[in-house]
Amino acid sequence: MNILSIYINFNIFLVIATSICLSLSFFYRSTINRFSAKNLLQTHKYLLGVSFILAAGIPLIPQSTFELPVAQVFTELGAGVKEQAILIPQDVITLYSGYNLQSFAEYWHLAYWLATGILFLRYLYRLSIPMRLAKKSHVFKKTNHLTLYVSDEVGIPFGFSFLRRSLIFIPIDIFASKEKLKIILKHELFHIKNKDTLWLQIFEVLKIMNFWNPFIYIWASLLNHDQEFFCDESLIVKNRISQKNYASCLFEIAAAEITQKMIPVGATGIVFGRSHSTLYKRIKMMKNSKNYTQHPSWYVVFLMASTIMLAGISLTVRGYYQGDTLNIDRLESIVKKTNLSSDFPVDVNEPVLKQINRFTSTKKGRTFVKKSLKNYKAHKDLIQKYIKDYGVPEELASIPFIESGYENISAGASGIGAGLWMFIPQTARRYDLTVSEKKDDRLNIDLETVAAMRYLTNLYKRFNSWPLALMGYNCGENQVQKGIDQTGSRDPWTLIKNGVTNDKDYLAKIMAGVIIMKNPHLVK
Repeated sequence: MNILSIYINFNIFLVIATSICLSLSFFYRSTINRFSAKNLLQTHKYLLGVSFILAAGIPLIPQSTFELPVAQVFTELGAGVKEQAILIPQDVITLYSGYNLQSFAEYWHLAYWLATGILFLRYLYRLSIPMRLAKKSHVFKKTNHLTLYVSDEVGIPFGFSFLRRSLIFIPIDIFASKEKLKIILKHELFHIKNKDTLWLQIFEVLKIMNFWNPFIYIWASLLNHDQEFFCDESLIVKNRISQKNYASCLFEIAAAEITQKMIPVGATGIVFGRSHSTLYKRIKMMKNSKNYTQHPSWYVVFLMASTIMLAGISLTVRGYYQGDTLNIDRLESIVKKTNLSSDFPVDVNEPVLKQINRFTSTKKGRTFVKKSLKNYKAHKDLIQKYIKDYGVPEELASIPFIESGYENISAGASGIGAGLWMFIPQTARRYDLTVSEKKDDRLNIDLETVAAMRYLTNLYKRFNSWPLALMGYNCGENQVQKGIDQTGSRDPWTLIKNGVTNDKDYLAKIMAGVIIMKNPHLVK
């Protein structure tokens, strides 16, 4: 399972789920309690659960079940072309530059874990606040799992739960009013019984893991507010607390001087989120608290539609983050374990790494590779026979893997190149292939493969280097020789940097193709 794809999917769900919760919460407030605030909280919990399940579960579904048809794209080809690159439309995918997840991992991996570590330490510090306050406070009442503290260290009352232990802190001046104390205790006990503090803790952890995503902060704040709406609603309707006394208690505590500088993480408080607009909305909801309907019929439809939407989004984006991306160290390890010809060097560098990740870590890349590997099986015996007859490295079988995806492409489909090896007419005729309106020997796989072996052998004799021979195959031997003369270098990567190429990624693609053909498990 690709952890990165799960992480990305989940963050996409954060955006969608937060938007859904915002819409439903706005509808709740604007329609003045036409449905219960309990439905709001159920929506938060339901969407969070669905997001977790879909983010982790959908990548496990076999890709073939949801494979989208491949769109026609333009591919850079041009065997033997001496000047500009030829753009050939065909129904075979060669890869676009795209967004490179590996680059993200290389540059931001350390920064992410550093920031996460700092935030986690801050979380632990805030988590310890109630325990430290407890040492400075007086126990007013204690049961098996609940302790009520009276303290002059806190400015506002709040409740806190962690694991099976729950704490409620009450400022000492609150005890002067029995009615106010009664309301506060019922308020905090309701939150504890409803496990609101647990959900707040969950969101605090999510904020650490997704600190860069602003929607997790919006969702956490919205959850806190909706918890208060449900608590207000439940206390007034079920516990018959006077609306007037309850509202008065809210305003008095909100107006009191707050000496507490740090709020414990995951705590609940009667006036947390105590902006004037929030308090006004809570009072407004109280006036109509009996006019709600729990689980209206449209609500079930709403949840089903939300689930379908999240699933559809996940299926849409999953392919773009499907495979694990490699890094240089892992690629080196794979190459070392691969049985490669001593005559054919496979370089492990950034260009090759980029191409192999494009082949193995994107939907289009994996589709192309799987299709090419399947096509290769039909021609493998013939290709290997001629490779053996001419005594060339078997890694050259990756050329048609990249050039045509092992499809015998006609000249009409490609524009100028044709066959498995994508010979252009000039090069084909040089190696005794007939190319005319009536006959095209490039589509004769035996004849074209023989021509390719002869051409590659001649290129190797000229340059005494398979990488340079491949460059000659791509852009023409004369252009390669000219580049060597001008730069004074025979290093293929130096030549490529100096523009001696039609496709600057061609050599890297071929080497990536060699690695993949030797390690097909990379796309399974």
